[in-house]
Amino acid sequence: MRKTFSRTGLIIAMSLLVSIASCSGSENDLRSTNLPDGLGFDDPQASPDPGRYDSAQRIRDPQPSLVEAPKLQTPKVPLGERITLNTSDGVRIAATVYNADGDSGVILVHMIGKDRKSWDPIITNIATKRSVIAIDLRGHGQSGGILRKFSDDDYRAMVNDVAAARQALGKKEIAIVGASIGANAAIKYASSDPSVKTVIALSPGLDYHGLRIDDVIPYLDRPILVVASMGDQYSYNTMRKLSEMNKRAETDTLSGDKHGTDMFGTGKGVESEIFRWIDALLG
Repeated sequence: MRKTFSRTGLIIAMSLLVSIASCSGSENDLRSTNLPDGLGFDDPQASPDPGRYDSAQRIRDPQPSLVEAPKLQTPKVPLGERITLNTSDGVRIAATVYNADGDSGVILVHMIGKDRKSWDPIITNIATKRSVIAIDLRGHGQSGGILRKFSDDDYRAMVNDVAAARQALGKKEIAIVGASIGANAAIKYASSDPSVKTVIALSPGLDYHGLRIDDVIPYLDRPILVVASMGDQYSYNTMRKLSEMNKRAETDTLSGDKHGTDMFGTGKGVESEIFRWIDALLG
């Protein structure tokens, strides 16, 4: 009788153990299948951490699929009017004009291999305060001329492109911002037009393809801002010589080796320096 009772008790005990194990498995399955996709406990990112979760219910739900993260906003280039200019020597020049109230304006002259879009990083700031005209130099962008066929005479004639922009702008006082050979064309033109109150020259050269400025710099009686990178050796040396030749030339040296409008977006503060200079000279 005692042996029968022992076998019966053993059977009952084993049955209880099986039942408990079965219930435990069901609870674990329930906890896993009720979690959002990708947040099961077999996912290392969702493993319970006593410092983060008290229970499975505290794992945050994923955002609905229709909700998108906000995109970073970048300054938009204002809408301008596309126009065509005709130079004194009969070349068609494409330009964009941003008209604003007031008596002052700014002409933007790009460097070789670029076009007027290279000024987009500073257009928004300048055009909110004064009129702006950005041109495609001859042989560039939508303007006439074939750059690969240019002689030194063609490069020197880029001064006529600046003159056409000046006539189209029609403001009493102007500033000209030029890059590389565009800086040379700006300085050369300014030497013959007293309505140009200042020139900002990014990476100029004493002589770019025959467009020289060392013959006019000593006589330019207006403030000039010259910016160049220390690693851009030719422009850096030009900047130093210009400051020696004209005491009204203020210089700004940057680290690195970027040239012209390629200095934009480098975090060196070129853009803010241009704005500061224009505001100081044009009011």
